[in-house]
Amino acid sequence: MADFTARLHLGGDLGDAVPASKEITESHTKDAVAGSGVGVLFAQHAAKVERLVARHASGDVEDACQVAWERLIVHEEVDLDGRGVVKWLVITAARVGL
Repeated sequence: MADFTARLHLGGDLGDAVPASKEITESHTKDAVAGSGVGVLFAQHAAKVERLVARHASGDVEDACQVAWERLIVHEEVDLDGRGVVKWLVITAARVGL
């Protein structure tokens, strides 16, 4: 309880506080993502995605790719096992990097 109270004081008023339940949910989500195929996919294709995005994006390629990977985690309709996932990442990142 003291830890939660300390976060309330550090965050300012109650509107800025992050409830402990939200932190638990975010932590649980990160653990689930780490155990999913996204981590493996990232290890296999991150460099390739960055190279391909660099050809099409005029902005910060690393930031654009980060946004694309984050969106991949959220968009459950994207098939992680399909051949089109790298293409989806490149298109998404290129659009962000324009």
